[in-house]
Amino acid sequence: MKKLLGTAAVLAVAALTLYWTAGARHEAGTMQASPSASISLLGLGNEPLTQPAPAPAPPRVALPPTLTKSQVVDQLGHSANPIDNYRAYKMVRACLDAKPEAKQAVCGDISPGQTSAETRMLWLVTAAKAGVWHSFVDVEDEGPLGLGVTWNPPPAVAAVEQAFMGDVQTMVAAAEKSGDPEVLLRSIHAYLSQGQTTEAVALAYAMDAITTDTHHPLAGRVLKSMAPEIGAMSPEQLKAAQAQGATIAAAAKQSPYYGSI
Repeated sequence: MKKLLGTAAVLAVAALTLYWTAGARHEAGTMQASPSASISLLGLGNEPLTQPAPAPAPPRVALPPTLTKSQVVDQLGHSANPIDNYRAYKMVRACLDAKPEAKQAVCGDISPGQTSAETRMLWLVTAAKAGVWHSFVDVEDEGPLGLGVTWNPPPAVAAVEQAFMGDVQTMVAAAEKSGDPEVLLRSIHAYLSQGQTTEAVALAYAMDAITTDTHHPLAGRVLKSMAPEIGAMSPEQLKAAQAQGATIAAAAKQSPYYGSI
């Protein structure tokens, strides 16, 4: 399981490198991965779940009903729980994205310091490194500096993006371990782009179990879309992929950030 997810993280990071370099809007169905990445099928689906159970997440903050929006953001941002940090990020991101006529209702007294790139990226990166669901998609959109994605970034920005890739690999691996469907979907497409069908199908079975369990909108859709690949597999390959998918899903359910947000 470690080998499958670890290589998926490498593929996903390679795709994100191309995405930031080109400045194109990311679409899961069109991801391209590094052509040199590959893994062995030996042992696929046979690894036991030997990893210790992850430590529980810190307690989430209890918010009094009388707080202003700025006070809510402050408490969530200072929480030790990454889910709360992500909630703080989403509040300030919503404020930044609000239309002028809705600005006051959405933002309230949220301050410029709370919406600053430095502050919101601190909250977002903390959440993504923990594997809080959906947070990695926002990292993709924000870029390492919270300035969005630009075409042909200047050398200074390109250097920051390159240095950020180590953190990105940590985020992808954390998201996969917590079973984030959006990241698993990217990894599935990355494997398919490499012709690694067995690995893609294994993740698809894991994703199907996870999305069904959490009532996610993607439940049932990925396996259905991969019917041609599944139909072309031998019984032995399919059995191995199903077993590996079950192992990945079972491990994800142990994460304190499984199903978060």
